Amino acid sequence: MAADRKETPDILGSLLGDKKTEDTIKPEYHKDSKPVRQPTSKPVSQSTSKTVEKPTSKPVKQLREAPDDSGEPSGEKIKATYYMAIEAVEALEEAWYQLRKMAPAEARTGISKSLIVEAALQIVLDELEKTGQKSKLAKKILRE
Repeated sequence: MAADRKETPDILGSLLGDKKTEDTIKPEYHKDSKPVRQPTSKPVSQSTSKTVEKPTSKPVKQLREAPDDSGEPSGEKIKATYYMAIEAVEALEEAWYQLRKMAPAEARTGISKSLIVEAALQIVLDELEKTGQKSKLAKKILRE
């Protein structure tokens, strides 16, 4: 039965140059020197925010509750993407690093950039609600 078997081609040897190129059989689509053009697909429009949990319709006032004992505001979380100046991102990185150095070792892992942004936003929105146009946020935004 072994005499009836065809010789197994040495594919690896062909690829590495052990055999002559003319002995190698190329598939039909590899004979062209130009790459085959593939039709492009339409880009999928994606939202810049992803819901992590099923959102509920809460008034803005309830969303800005005071943080609980863990230091993290209560409520559901969603992922949101916003464009920021490079300087603001670098300042956030520096603040995150400084706060982690200030915190006791067991609390360092709980300090995230998201927590910093959320706490800062809470402070600014509370001030805006209390003082209106006199708030630092209103002055900065309205003067620019």
